Amino acid sequence: MDYLLPSFASLPDFRINRKKLYDLAEIVFISICGVICGCHDCVSIKSWSDDNVVWLRQYLVLTN
Repeated sequence: MDYLLPSFASLPDFRINRKKLYDLAEIVFISICGVICGCHDCVSIKSWSDDNVVWLRQYLVLTN
């Protein structure tokens, strides 16, 4: 898993700087993991990430 995050670091982030609460690489990582685990939309990915936050913190900082 450690090799995935550096791959996402080069993605262009077009969000407005003052509105960025979450790191884009972390969002992509969580989204991919959620989809692999069977999530089909943003709501289910959010629910999955809330349920698995302890596991996600092994790989992500999750400051917010």
